[in-house]
This record gives sequence, C-alpha cells and structure tokens, in this order.
Amino acid sequence: MKLTTYQSEKNLNLLAPYIDILKELGYGELNFDAVYKWSTIMFNVEEAAKKLNRKLRILDIGGGLGPLDQIFTKYGTVVSIDIKNDRSTWFPVSENGFYKDSSGFDYQLENLERVCTDFWKIEKLFEHESFDVVYDSCSMIHFSNYGRKNDTPLSVFKASRIVHNLLKSDGFFIVASDVATPRTYEHMDMIFGQNLDLAITSAGFCSTEEFSDDLKITWTPKVRYSDALPGYLSRGTKALNPGDSACALISHKYKTGRAKVSIEIVQSVYRKSETRDSTFEANWKNIVHKPTAINSIVRYVNWYSLAIKSKFFKQNKNTEGCC
Repeated sequence: MKLTTYQSEKNLNLLAPYIDILKELGYGELNFDAVYKWSTIMFNVEEAAKKLNRKLRILDIGGGLGPLDQIFTKYGTVVSIDIKNDRSTWFPVSENGFYKDSSGFDYQLENLERVCTDFWKIEKLFEHESFDVVYDSCSMIHFSNYGRKNDTPLSVFKASRIVHNLLKSDGFFIVASDVATPRTYEHMDMIFGQNLDLAITSAGFCSTEEFSDDLKITWTPKVRYSDALPGYLSRGTKALNPGDSACALISHKYKTGRAKVSIEIVQSVYRKSETRDSTFEANWKNIVHKPTAINSIVRYVNWYSLAIKSKFFKQNKNTEGCC
C-alpha cells in the first residue's frame, strides 16, 4: 500500500511497526513530528530495497546524528552528510552517539560513514550516479539559509539537481519534510508542499505517486504547548484522533518566529525522469503556488507584530533546525 502525501490515519496504521521500532530503540519520546518523518522514510527505504533487490549504497542528506543511517546499514553502505555531524544536533546525544535516553542498538558500524561537510560541496566528494537511494528528512528546505531571502523553492531545485546527478538511473529519492499548511501562507523555509514537489520534479524527477493535496485540514479548537517543541503550539487534526497526543504533535504551529506559520508533513518518493524544466531557475517566482491575498496580509501582520515584540529575535534562534 502507498502512503498518503500528508499525514493521515491510514499512514499512522501503515507506519505503526516502524514507530514501534523507534520506540524500542529509545527514540519514541522525541517530538512526534520527527518520529513520524523518520518512520515514513523507514517505510519507503524498505520498499525501495525490495524493488532494487541488491546491496544498496544509501546517501542521507542532513540527517545529523539521527538513528536512520545506523538502522539502514542492514541494507548496505550508508553515507551520512551533515554540517553538524561533529556530534552537535537538535537533540542531546550521549558519548556512544545515540540519543541520551536510548541505550543504543546494534548496527553494522563498518557500513556507516558520517561526513561533516556542507551539502553544496558533496558533488566533489562522490562519483556521478553512485547511490541507489538518497533520502532527506526535512533538511533540504533549510539549505536556503532557513529561507531568509525567501528563495527556498530555488534552493530545493538546486539541491535536487545535485541529488539527480548522484542517484543511479533506477534509484529512489525519498523525501519527508515539514511544509506550510495548504491554503494558508508560506514564510521563510516553510513553503507549501506543492512548491516543494514542483521544485523537485522540475529538477528531473517524477513522483511515484502524484502529489495530492489530501490533508484533512480541520483544526481541533484545543491548543496545547509541547515540552518537546518549546517554540511551537501543537494542534491535533480531526482526521487524526485528536485524543491521541502523538497525533496532535504531527501538526504544529510556531508561537514565535516564522510569522506563526502552521506546519504539516509531506512524504514523497521520486524516480529520475528523462526531462527537467530548464526554465524553473529563471522563472520559479512566476510558477510557484502562491497564497491568497488575505493570507498574505495575515502573514505580514503576524510577522511585523512578532518583530515589534523584540522577543522574536531572541527566541527564533531556539526554534530553528529543531527537527
């Protein structure tokens, strides 16, 4: 069965075994936003491994010290590249390289190479078409310097071109990413899922399942703060059992920073295609999906109201790159 593009009750049922694995490994108490994204990638990498039916060479882009690269050593060799692979990451790590509340787990250490480097330099490190699988668990949107110039779609396009060059012709590019809630507004690196997909497909990829705006977008009235995500408000959606705290943490909203943008999660699997949009780099501003006029006004009101409150500039540093 295929996963839906956005989080859904169907996805939670399909991902339950992978979520349980992460819990067993000691990572289940981290914010569920991250656990959910990791579980979608575990599901899709397993499906890719079945289809390729060979020992894999896998590239993790921006995964830091998360558990996925260790878990995936069972499929073959894994190269993890991150500018923070020097033991600095968004959650506390013990001396053995695992999350501090994890007792650790066995993996094939000889199959894992962690490289501390800037993503934009990796084409010089690896041969052309040398990876069977490349995956991104919400790092690629941040490569635009967190969207400070509001050019995240262009940055994603350029990053995807690099991935395209490194991926084998029959390989898989697997993505799980935070995105702005559809029909609201974008801000900085929190772009619409449609625009993330557009940037990737314009770079020479085709999705194995057409991108679908399938989010059940009805918020529950109850809002609660998350200890795991101190910079966010956490909300449940009616499509996901609102009584389940795990579900409630999938959808969230900045209470400081990024103009109070609301965030969802999309997942997609891509294969290389024969064509790419050669005009995207020059014309992307004219072809990306845009918010309505009223939502654009809301975004600016939120942004300026936060900026005026001065606390925004201090607290924003604590909410960036959290997952």
